[in-house]
Amino acid sequence: MPAPLRRHWFSGLVHPDDALHVVQVDEPGVIAPHKVHSPGIGYVSQWVSTIANHGPMAYDPRSDCGGNFMSSDFPLNNNCYNYGCDIATSSFVQPGRMHSQTLHFPVAGDEVRAGDERDGLSWLGTSYPVPGVFQQPGHPVALLISAADPELEWLGDYHCVRWDDAQGAWSQKDGGIR
Repeated sequence: MPAPLRRHWFSGLVHPDDALHVVQVDEPGVIAPHKVHSPGIGYVSQWVSTIANHGPMAYDPRSDCGGNFMSSDFPLNNNCYNYGCDIATSSFVQPGRMHSQTLHFPVAGDEVRAGDERDGLSWLGTSYPVPGVFQQPGHPVALLISAADPELEWLGDYHCVRWDDAQGAWSQKDGGIR
């Protein structure tokens, strides 16, 4: 079976034409080796088992979540939200999807933030958290929103970056071209 055509690439949201990651209401045919059911949403392809890091936050692509953010493994199935949370689900996770929230185009920042909070992330506001004095469990994740612009035929997008204590800097997983 030939690979599905991918006309567009968005770093966070699953494009409706992306056959490898689109949610299916009924139990899907076998595309990926596994499937994950999200209550109220449907079935999502999962390419390998979920891996979460539990150590200090550090930019180390070869060992981070078993290397599943690197180009040699499963980066196309782990987006910026996976990377920001430091959990490789290999299901191109979306904010709020595990709690029955579906994101749609055009992208709305408040909708993405609400999904983050449903997933257990804490909203710290719009001011830049001071690294090194972050007092909550976990690590800071910055949510960047590119608003839709109908004049440019841009549907909008979101992107997540995380704070890596070991380097004292923000890092990201690029969306890349497929």
